[in-house]
Amino acid sequence: MAVMFVISFKYAVYLLIIPVVLGVKCRIEQKHSGYNLAEHVLVFQMIRLWGVEVVYTEKKRVQSLVHRQSVWMKQSGLSHLTITLAEQGAYQLRLNYLKNTDAEKIYFWFRRKS
Repeated sequence: MAVMFVISFKYAVYLLIIPVVLGVKCRIEQKHSGYNLAEHVLVFQMIRLWGVEVVYTEKKRVQSLVHRQSVWMKQSGLSHLTITLAEQGAYQLRLNYLKNTDAEKIYFWFRRKS
């Protein structure tokens, strides 16, 4: 006996809209997020749900740097970068959908001794 799943029209519309909304969100984050490197200072601009967050941090405050990439992101040359700062509570900065070349620049900046 075959089991049929019947999805109402309302839920079918939601299933079609969700991937579109997530795609638009990813594109906006990729286009409007960024960074700037100086000798001892890193500046991040990250897009959040209700606004823009700009963070200035010194190199000596960076505790760890994590570079993540999914299979689909590898094909498109994008990655996520997470930086943990040594503050009172471990504060994490996450820059999503960054080009791999830019992620490597930040990594080598972090690795280079002052």
